[in-house]
Amino acid sequence: MKGTWSNLADIPADHLFMSGAMFRRMNVGMNTPHSEEDYHDYMLLQLEWAEGQMLVVNITAQNIKAGYVPCVIDILPRHGTSVTAQSVRHVLGQEHVFADMWNN
Repeated sequence: MKGTWSNLADIPADHLFMSGAMFRRMNVGMNTPHSEEDYHDYMLLQLEWAEGQMLVVNITAQNIKAGYVPCVIDILPRHGTSVTAQSVRHVLGQEHVFADMWNN
């Protein structure tokens, strides 16, 4: 994987991710010739009309599921405009999930 990817399971539960944070979930069951191409990319997005929530959006390039919003994460008031690694684990899982630490 290119980028600065860290296993989400290894990131402290209280680590905060802001809008724009990216995640990669490997081994999603895509029919690809190479196992390293079997992934979906996700991004956290906070929208004006979704105050107190962040959308998890599939941003996988050239994929039929791009733009799909599989879940929403509630933002706890004490975390401002961020969500915890624990919250991300709850919605994406922690096995085969990596966080792009370039922006975090």
